[in-house]
Amino acid sequence: MDDGILRKIIKAVIALVIVGLLAGMAFIIIRYRSDMNERSRRLAELSPEAAAYEAELTDLLREQENEEMSIYMPEGPGVAVISFLVDGVETFNAAREYGEAYGFTPTILLKTDEWDPDPIIEVISGSGLDVILYSRGEYSAENIKRIKDSLRDAGLGDTGACLIRASDDTEKNRKTLKDSGIETLFLYGDTLTSGTTDDGTVELNYSYVNRAAYTPANRLASLADSEQGLLFAFDLVETTVTERQTGEILELIKDQADSGHIAIGSVADAVRTVKDRVAREKEKLDAFNEAKEARSARIAELKEKIAEIYSHWDDTSKAHSAS
Repeated sequence: MDDGILRKIIKAVIALVIVGLLAGMAFIIIRYRSDMNERSRRLAELSPEAAAYEAELTDLLREQENEEMSIYMPEGPGVAVISFLVDGVETFNAAREYGEAYGFTPTILLKTDEWDPDPIIEVISGSGLDVILYSRGEYSAENIKRIKDSLRDAGLGDTGACLIRASDDTEKNRKTLKDSGIETLFLYGDTLTSGTTDDGTVELNYSYVNRAAYTPANRLASLADSEQGLLFAFDLVETTVTERQTGEILELIKDQADSGHIAIGSVADAVRTVKDRVAREKEKLDAFNEAKEARSARIAELKEKIAEIYSHWDDTSKAHSAS
């Protein structure tokens, strides 16, 4: 056979194969579209039958979602505790003057690592102000006990709060503080995460106000209507914040309190707010889980009914195929 004729025959066969494949693909596509149209038509026919079940399922799932979201919705303001690091008569008087000028009771931040705290305790003796311990590095149970005894002797009560830096937040330090009767920790964090631990420690947050450009506006926005606790710690000893800037910050905090977005209070106020919130959240979570368990059987039943209805979408086509 001539090579030219052979090539023509091969080309014709290839063309026929291609035409056959294209025809087959076109048939499959047309059949697929026809099946999809039939499926859509049948689903539309079955939809009214499933509608009541779908509506009930949607309502149950929406109700469950709303209940879950409401568990952690705060119901009141967060509490700002305003404290001052002082080192003697002058800075202590400044702290009290700020409190008088802006209408709050200051808390004293007592540094215990670099300075001898006894002269400061003597200065604040009889003031009745709350005291929060502050140290850097490793905490000493003996030192904490001695300071707590001195505070009681000075009529300042038995402090149970400590500001602990992130770098010092170790298991060893936590155990020492817990064993020493410290039940409230002020921790640094970019976000407010007040809560309670399994051992009963209350964790609040703090902002250390010691920079000239610092403004607590973002922290106050997070504190507003949050039921969190946040300590504003003003350093009156080595601060770069001027008296005017300190006044502006305190004015901003006062404005937020006057508007009801936050509260200004003591350590006990902040602790109580957080504990109440945590207890309410637990109660609501328990109730939610109980309700979720109770409605889970109905949700499963509705899903099964809906799936069973829509499973008949091809009954008509099967009947046609059988005939």
